[in-house]
Amino acid sequence: MDVDPQLPFGFWLIIENDGRKDEFVDRDGRRYATIREAFWTGRLNLPLINDQPAPDQLELMHSVLAFRIRSRASSNELANDLFGANHLVHNVYLDWLANIGLLARDYDERNPGGVTAEGHSVLLMLDATRPYSVRRERPGAPSIGFLAGLAEESIAGEARRQRIEAAAAEWDVAFVRREIGSNAAIVLLKRGDGRVPVLETVWSATFPTRRLRDAFYDWICSRADRWVDWSKVSRSIGGSELTQHLLVVLAGSLADDPSATIMPASAALTS
Repeated sequence: MDVDPQLPFGFWLIIENDGRKDEFVDRDGRRYATIREAFWTGRLNLPLINDQPAPDQLELMHSVLAFRIRSRASSNELANDLFGANHLVHNVYLDWLANIGLLARDYDERNPGGVTAEGHSVLLMLDATRPYSVRRERPGAPSIGFLAGLAEESIAGEARRQRIEAAAAEWDVAFVRREIGSNAAIVLLKRGDGRVPVLETVWSATFPTRRLRDAFYDWICSRADRWVDWSKVSRSIGGSELTQHLLVVLAGSLADDPSATIMPASAALTS
């Protein structure tokens, strides 16, 4: 079956009601409770766990595909950020994605991330069906369309930063620029879970100059798909652990491209 990378996986499914509930029916007549189940059991031939597809595994797949779409193949950064620097597990997982047809084994300039047409389609489906709570049905995180637009558009510098900050004002997790005393800073805001879910600061980094702050902010903004997961590091472990994690991920990105520079070593991070 030909796959349209602009349409989410499962667009061919038909919804039928058996008098009690809606079901998704594929072309072979197989029935599924959800589109994710159609992908998990129908496409991947994997068993349900507690009567549902494994949410953590689908989130990992979503993260890996999103990473590859918005970034050139960056094995060190991907392994450090998503696989705890375990390159063996990283390599096995990417080999599996290639074997099932979601990643290409050969890269070209038109598709530097190596995501296949079906991989694009699966990512759109996973993004559209992410199991956020009702409160997060708002734009709680950057969409794949937004991320793809950032990767393709020519806007850069301060105009790009302001565009991202304007969009991030609607998200439940956002890195934004601030001034803390006399220092230029980046802060991580996360919407709380109280009766009035206000944004609160859960992490901050200060820099001796705005130029250095904006350089690091550019690097963070190019990885907006990771913001939600990075916020979980800060809330579950602590701000200092997020600082350490970001430094490790940054080192991985530099290891993939030794000629790249983000900022002088004199930049100061505090959490």
